[in-house]
Parts: sequence; C-alpha cells; structure tokens
Amino acid sequence: VLNERYAEKQVTSKELSELKMLSNGMNLIRNLSRRESYEIPVFAGDSITNIHLTIVNGSKDSGRVQIGMDSEQFGSVTAEFVFKEDKLNGMVLCHSKKAADTMQAGMEDFTKRLKNAGIQTGYVSYGLKTGNKEFYQGIKTQSDSTNTKGLYQVAKAFVKHISALENM
Repeated sequence: VLNERYAEKQVTSKELSELKMLSNGMNLIRNLSRRESYEIPVFAGDSITNIHLTIVNGSKDSGRVQIGMDSEQFGSVTAEFVFKEDKLNGMVLCHSKKAADTMQAGMEDFTKRLKNAGIQTGYVSYGLKTGNKEFYQGIKTQSDSTNTKGLYQVAKAFVKHISALENM
C-alpha cells in the first residue's frame, strides 16, 4: 500500500507526511513484535513480586532472554542468558555482594533445573549491578539460534531457582 502511494505522481505534501508517519508506525510495530515482554507475578518467600521477562527475537540480539526482579532477600536482580554453541551462557547481577555470592553458591540448583529441561550450561557469571539501567549491556556474544522454547525454559528455571533460594 505504501509503495503504491509513493509511486503515484500526484501526492501532496500532507499525504506524503501521513505516509511517512504510517511507515514509521509500521516499523515501530515490527520492532516491538521482535521483543516479547511480560510482567509475571510470583511468590517470593512470603510476598508477591513481579518479574519482568523479555524474550528477544528477529533482530541482531535474537535468542536472548532478559529477566529482572526485586526480591526481599536479594534486592534487585537482573539476568541475561543466550545460547552459544548449544550451551547456555549468562550473567546475573545483584545490588549486593552477599546476594551475588548466595546466588552463585546455589548455582548447582540452577544447573540441575536447566539439565532437567534439557539445557546444557556453558558459563554463568555473577556480579554486582551498578548504574541505573534496567538491563545492562549484557553478554557481547551473538546467539547461535533463536531457541524460543529453550529461552522460556531458562526463564522458568531461573524463577524457580530464585524462589527456592528465598525459601531456604
């Protein structure tokens, strides 16, 4: 439709402006469809918290899952995972060293949950979150695939892992 209207010889400047806005809107919708974002309420200890989950597909950052949540025990936690060479690599950042150390000490539980979902882990690093960005610049490697089902399994395992650590 846009190409047909652009090809017409008698297009007014107002129509051209409207066509450009329509084109920009379609680009925005296309870009938004490449990111699936969810706010998921979950029990964490004795309270309910929201987990912000984003699955990235159809762009140069495809095959990533980003998870953000606030926890009574751990404070703000952000994580990003990506598949590389059929293994899951990731980074988990917390606001305190104690939280990062506790989560790293419980890594075996997370690895077991992933293994039960048929996912092999590569490296997962833990560290301190600094700055005000919701999600950090994350892992610099490109994903090998867009294993969307696997990314959902990773998110599920991570959420259950955090819940299990909070209930210890």
